Amino acid sequence: MKKSIIYIAALMTAAMGFTSCDDDFEQAPIADFIPVATIEANTTLRELKEAFYEEKTAYSVLIGTKENGDHYVVKGRVVSVDETANFYKKIAIEDATGGLIFSVNMNEMYETYKFGQEIVVDVTGLYFGTYSGCVQLGGYATPTAGPSRMVKSLWQERAEVNGLPDAAAVDTLEISIPELNDLRADIDKVADIQGKLIRVNGLKFQNPGEQLGSTSFNNSRTLSDKDGNRIVLNTCGYGTLWSTRAPSGEGDVVGIITNYTNNSGTSSWQLYLNDLTGLIGFTPFGAETVDPVGAFTVDFENGFPEGWYHF
Repeated sequence: MKKSIIYIAALMTAAMGFTSCDDDFEQAPIADFIPVATIEANTTLRELKEAFYEEKTAYSVLIGTKENGDHYVVKGRVVSVDETANFYKKIAIEDATGGLIFSVNMNEMYETYKFGQEIVVDVTGLYFGTYSGCVQLGGYATPTAGPSRMVKSLWQERAEVNGLPDAAAVDTLEISIPELNDLRADIDKVADIQGKLIRVNGLKFQNPGEQLGSTSFNNSRTLSDKDGNRIVLNTCGYGTLWSTRAPSGEGDVVGIITNYTNNSGTSSWQLYLNDLTGLIGFTPFGAETVDPVGAFTVDFENGFPEGWYHF
């Protein structure tokens, strides 16, 4: 009996010890789980473009170091979302001076680099240039070709997330088509705005009901404002939006602004949707309101009225 009492007492003491350990446990502060970049930006997106931008349809130049030997390091908030794969294998960031597009051979980037996430990127050793007139950074390319997609490992090596995503911190530029066209007078402004998230209000699709795209191809659909000014919406055939039919009515469009220069050297603005939430206020095609015919009565006692048939 005495041994049993000693055994029970030992168990109770052990249980009290475990309880004491639980009470003393301290959870790590949430700040310990917030990512902090180990590199610091020293260049704005505008400064980077001022250093390397050329008004050419296709070219690439290797980004070296600054005169003092420092690397070029930029930062910005992510404004693209590739969940629909419409902005295909690219990621766009913007800071207070403009936007920038990176071409990366990577899918589902939105899972790591969420909308509104600040990222810091060491761009020394990457290639700066244009692809069909669109400014972007990527991997190796010849001087007369646009930068190729950098491999996933190279991007992950160079890009660091800083803090938590903050969608409210993204500045969506509200701009009209005439204002966009006025930027053409200044090549620096043409470079600055590419890669930014913009909103253009009061637009209509030229051909409501037409599919936004087709598989395997990028397709352009035209929108116009009340004065007939036009802008192109480009939809990637590799994504999930291509089969969506252009809505009817008037609405606003939010998307990533890019430049496109064709083989003859003519340049135009193009918008890319992140997803269908970028089409605001339109009427989905096929959901238009139809006026009811109204109530009526027919007297069949004297046969069928003219124009009616019995089968």
